[in-house]
Amino acid sequence: MMTKTSTNLKYWLALKLVDGLGNMGIKNLLQSFGTKDFRQWAAINEELEKARELNVAIITCEDHRFPQRLLHIYDCPVLLYVKGDLRDLDMSVAVVGSRQASANIQRKDSVGTCP
Repeated sequence: MMTKTSTNLKYWLALKLVDGLGNMGIKNLLQSFGTKDFRQWAAINEELEKARELNVAIITCEDHRFPQRLLHIYDCPVLLYVKGDLRDLDMSVAVVGSRQASANIQRKDSVGTCP
């Protein structure tokens, strides 16, 4: 039988293995973000599986494939979801959008227009 403690053990170990975080850092992190039971962390496996099924690579800003120009912008994304090949890609791309779109933007008649 899996207990809550044994289910979460790998996440506790992952935190413990972060260099420089320490016991107090872990406790402060968990207290600040309320992730003591790691419920949302379980979504990591689902996200990785979904990416694999869709043949999408998830690359970090430390990956050699990460676009170098992107590293120099303010608030550079730490992850990119990539479908296709980034090798020898030297172009500029603008991405505009929001995960938390306003009701005005979500209205069908506002697509393609600026408020």
